[in-house]
Amino acid sequence: MLGMLLDKKPIMINTTFYYKIKPSAYTARYVILCCAILAGCGSDSSQKATPPPSEDFIEQTYQNDVTPPLITNLIVTNANINSATISWTTDEVASSRIEYGISPSLGATDTNTAHLTQHSVTLTGLLTGTQYHYQIYSTDNSNNERASSILTFTTPSVGTTVGTWVAPIGIPAPSFGIAETAPTLPSPWSANEANFYYIKSGGTNSGNGYPGHPRGNVPGAAQNAGSVIVIEGEYQNAENNTFSGTIDEPVYIISSTISQAILKKKWVIKGSYVVMDGVNSAWDNASSNGKLLVSTANHIAIKNGDFRGDSTTGGVNVSDADNVVLFNNVIHDHGDVNTLIDQDVHGTSVGDNTSYLWILDSEYYHNSGNGIQLNGNNNDSIHHAYIGRNNLHENVQAGFGLKKARDIIISQNQSWGARERPWSGGNGFGQQYGPDYVWYLFNHVYDNEEGFRISSDSGGTGTEHFFIGNLIHNIHKVSTHNPGASAYNPENAWEKSAISVWGGLNTYVINNTIWDVDGVIYSPRGRGEIFVENNIIGNVTRGHTFNLTSTMLSDATIDYNLIAPNGSYKQGNTTYTYSDLATSFNHQANGFDSSTPLFVNPAIGDFHLQASSPAIAAASISHYAYTTFINLYGIDIEKDLDGNDRPQASQWSMGAYE
Repeated sequence: MLGMLLDKKPIMINTTFYYKIKPSAYTARYVILCCAILAGCGSDSSQKATPPPSEDFIEQTYQNDVTPPLITNLIVTNANINSATISWTTDEVASSRIEYGISPSLGATDTNTAHLTQHSVTLTGLLTGTQYHYQIYSTDNSNNERASSILTFTTPSVGTTVGTWVAPIGIPAPSFGIAETAPTLPSPWSANEANFYYIKSGGTNSGNGYPGHPRGNVPGAAQNAGSVIVIEGEYQNAENNTFSGTIDEPVYIISSTISQAILKKKWVIKGSYVVMDGVNSAWDNASSNGKLLVSTANHIAIKNGDFRGDSTTGGVNVSDADNVVLFNNVIHDHGDVNTLIDQDVHGTSVGDNTSYLWILDSEYYHNSGNGIQLNGNNNDSIHHAYIGRNNLHENVQAGFGLKKARDIIISQNQSWGARERPWSGGNGFGQQYGPDYVWYLFNHVYDNEEGFRISSDSGGTGTEHFFIGNLIHNIHKVSTHNPGASAYNPENAWEKSAISVWGGLNTYVINNTIWDVDGVIYSPRGRGEIFVENNIIGNVTRGHTFNLTSTMLSDATIDYNLIAPNGSYKQGNTTYTYSDLATSFNHQANGFDSSTPLFVNPAIGDFHLQASSPAIAAASISHYAYTTFINLYGIDIEKDLDGNDRPQASQWSMGAYE
């Protein structure tokens, strides 16, 4: 408004002026520029502003905002193998910009134009084990910009070992949770000791507790960094604690050596850097929804435990968490394995907002849902989950079930003993709702009614699914637990098979050994492509080797496979023989071999190749799926099922073994 008062001319910034508002009109009476004092254009006293003679004039100085935002609290967090988050604070609202690159010249930019005081920008698509240079910028509403100096951070390398422990193929080693062990307990422990807590139901010690005089519950002080909580016997209290451990001083929850710690009520673990080691559970039917839940947490390890559920609920579950490790546990009998209804009680259920999850070297059995289920609401809500070297058997649904998620690696697991129910298919591994970039690597799948199933997408957006290096055998529909099931129908593309493909867009079946199955690959899908390369396939007992839609088979790549001569191929309503496959599809059956593969002893499950096997050094070069994996995750998976490097000779071998 004052600009309009001064003959509709804008006020000069950094200027002192005097004005008076007359009763009859809004008019400035007297204005003198203070050029010498404020604008620096001269030092002659005649240029200085002179106050007007009348005291009823008002003096006012207007100055432009020429100060850039102050940047503080600059930190790099969540530096994972392919991403990092950079956060900082400004003393006024401002925009966020990061320039970054692998040299001080930077080159890449990530910007958030929203004006904030708390800034956070996540950089994605980074290289593993690489130093990055970066510089942050914040610009305020007056276009003043502040830049930091050029700083650096390094993404972690993809480690595959922790001490003597070696990660399953394709899975990075977690940074926390495998090697950590509790400090040595006090000896003798005959009085309350700082940072050590001895807990037993019914204990009366109001202090920290010790074996001769326990306390009865977990106190608030025990949630602090460096605490060691020892539990004796059956623990009857429910717990919901937020721990504040650090990487240097985790909180440990362990069992007494006097009597095994057994949780009888629900536990919720929140916070950071917690290791629960050697604690068991035996939740009763009256346990008030007995389960162990890791939630709103990071860097949590649950290991070396035996967790038994009750007949209606249970589970060692995870949600809203990152960097969680479930290691060397036995998780069983959650829900009723003989139920006639779909209880859907899983051994481990993983919910939304979970990332960098490891489930390793554990056994899951007799759970009335899946052994393990990842259940996201969208493909970004669960990501970077690693399911490795678990023994999944005789669960009511599948050994492993997957819904919406992305970047999921399932490696070197065994899954067996699944049987069809009215509500589930009896498959070793299953997925639905369109998860993306799902990698089934080097798993042993046998004695199920179905091997793998990619169910319908149901609105999901995932497209890429990989089956590499798996051994799949003894897959037959028996329906012993579902007497009302329809009879096996080899002409139905929806029928069970070793790999059933209903959803997704691009499916890669590479270097697998598939033997003694009703059918090999059945798919009613009418879109996308399927790549079947470098496999050993045979002993198809009741159905077709491939039962695909006309679109799928016409667009399929079926190369460098040893397909023992029994079975047939169905394209739509037309059935073909092996010779038809080799001659009728000009982009298929390169390197086709119909010989006997010469396994060592398939009758006892030994599918290694004899030295004279025609599958040795008979495959194509490495498929680009292997290159895709190392580009995404930084780990070489050019291995066979035993972990040997491929190839062992000048050329790759067919099947799961070199």
